[in-house]
Amino acid sequence: MDHISLLGPAASPSEHKVLTTEAGNMEVASMQERLRQHIEQKHKHLQYDLESLTKLQQEETEAFKVLQSRGLTLDIDVFTREMNTVIDNYQQQGKTTEAHQQTMRRDKILQLHPQTDVIHPVFSTQSSRTGRITVSKPALQSWKSTVRSALLPSTEGYDYIYSFDCKAYDPTVLGVLSKDENLQQDLRAEDFYTELLNQIGEGDKDENYRKAFKHLFLACFINGGDVAYHLQKNALPLTRAQWQKIEERYATAVKYRDDIEQYGTAKSLNGITYLFKSEDNAKFAKFIQHEAAYVFRHIFTTVFNQETALDMQVILPVHDEILVAVKDSKSIGKICEMMINAFQMVTGQSALKIKTAPVRGGHNE
Repeated sequence: MDHISLLGPAASPSEHKVLTTEAGNMEVASMQERLRQHIEQKHKHLQYDLESLTKLQQEETEAFKVLQSRGLTLDIDVFTREMNTVIDNYQQQGKTTEAHQQTMRRDKILQLHPQTDVIHPVFSTQSSRTGRITVSKPALQSWKSTVRSALLPSTEGYDYIYSFDCKAYDPTVLGVLSKDENLQQDLRAEDFYTELLNQIGEGDKDENYRKAFKHLFLACFINGGDVAYHLQKNALPLTRAQWQKIEERYATAVKYRDDIEQYGTAKSLNGITYLFKSEDNAKFAKFIQHEAAYVFRHIFTTVFNQETALDMQVILPVHDEILVAVKDSKSIGKICEMMINAFQMVTGQSALKIKTAPVRGGHNE
């Protein structure tokens, strides 16, 4: 009874002060706990995403260290032959600046590696604003694909080198993000750009026309370039009405693109919403390239982490392509499956299509 009395109105002024203070502290503690739970719940995904990003960075950093340490062997004869072909082609086209640049690149490599041996390129995602994997010393991503066929694993026993190329990669990522059903449907075709040409009544053109159209689509629809300028640059006889037909077909993707440009916000596949400065040019292009790079980094680390299990070696990850050295062709299908699964893990869709091609070995020799 005395205890109950102590907690009631009969408490002395000094006792009442102590109890009031304690009650206030308990209330503050309760408020703090509720606030903490609210913050944790609100930003739960952010904490996870930051942990996921940290894990990705750690995995790719370790992979880059291994790639740099073991290095690559350069077949000087193949390198010289393919570089000379590239230079000759530029000269025949009257592109003297490009021919000069390639000549300087060839001579620098031959000077540094006169007897082939092993080169140790440096890999990074930090030197690119969009997070794309870049290679330096030498800049292998700037080499033509035919020239990259001169690259060999530094370890013997790998008789085949295959290219795993993500087809229509940036448009595929855009299809996932924008949820544009027409774009997703066209991407399921055997060749996206041929299908798109069919849609605008230009499907009877040759491969050179298709390549020029591909450059136009990427430059203008994805990267926000001026349509009239690129039509003239690529010498394509497309009309404004035909280009308008493309934008009407992909109206959902166009709205998605325009909203990012207008409002300067975009939610990444990693769950984080990015804010762009109002004066920042090409917001959408930078965002799509960032997202494409983010997904590709997951694809690369997934393949690299299975090197031992599949008895293979990653030679070069570049843009949307991975060169892999294998001992036989039996693992090709498994590597493709891994890449598609990695894409689905990040995006929630199995929309990725992989084009495989032998670079060296087998019937390519």
